[in-house]
Amino acid sequence: MEQAPKISETVYVVMCWIVGTPTQVSIRREVADISDMLKKPVKPHGLRVMVSGSMREGFGRFASDIDFMVWLTDHHVLWDLNHIAKYNIKRCTLLLMECFETPPGYALLQLLPSTNNVVIQSCAGDTVIVSCEEKNDRIYISSSKYRKMAASLVKENPVQHGPCMSGRDFYTKYEFAYCFACRLWPSIASAFTLRCRSQAWPPNPVLSDIANSGCHVVPIGFKESPEEDLEWRISFSIAEQKLVYCMNHTQFMCYGLLKLFLKEVLTVEDKTGQSLLSKIPLEIHSAITLHIHIGLLDEH
Repeated sequence: MEQAPKISETVYVVMCWIVGTPTQVSIRREVADISDMLKKPVKPHGLRVMVSGSMREGFGRFASDIDFMVWLTDHHVLWDLNHIAKYNIKRCTLLLMECFETPPGYALLQLLPSTNNVVIQSCAGDTVIVSCEEKNDRIYISSSKYRKMAASLVKENPVQHGPCMSGRDFYTKYEFAYCFACRLWPSIASAFTLRCRSQAWPPNPVLSDIANSGCHVVPIGFKESPEEDLEWRISFSIAEQKLVYCMNHTQFMCYGLLKLFLKEVLTVEDKTGQSLLSKIPLEIHSAITLHIHIGLLDEH
């Protein structure tokens, strides 16, 4: 026990070398935020590209790849028909999020009849039109078709990785998630902003900022679901990024340790080509480690 303080100090110094000091992490985040702001399309019809994942969180060289979220700025997802009045339907395409017959965290995207004619005018209207399927006299966007169409936009033989398309440019590995954006916080996640927080974490201003940031839907369905090809997974990537930003550096280090353990221990293959992760009957990835860490911060 007498050696514990020295060991802790050593671990902290090593993690600062791997993950970065507080100043380095802060600079990386500011650079990513400024870059994201400069890349916002000026015209209402265009593609919005946002860096997400470990690189956006401030891990720098520790990040194994660069993650991008890409969506059409003239396509908007609604979860309530009363929100139609907030948009100019002559200049955008509206998609209705239907969650009452899907597994938790997933939704169907219905192309609203009043905006069908606007899709053709979109910068990527063909991609949306080809991805449409009819069900019960309604038009829905198929996640599997949309994902395949998105694969044709990625160079260097893309490989599907969940809702993303992975590729490699020289020494850099990247992932693109072609998705749709929802400006408003979905009602199915209202409990997150309204629940009682024992430790007042995250702070109220952060919660308010998260609720105003909305969410995204990414093209992947629930495995073994009868509507898997039509279902979309609701993504709270922006909310997760804001939660990481409000961690102090010690909490951020603990999150980095979880990611390091996943990357350097669980996923390393032995001589037989198997890893510890392959022997666990659960799907564990980087997002799961973040959710576990956020849950612990919320409780303690």
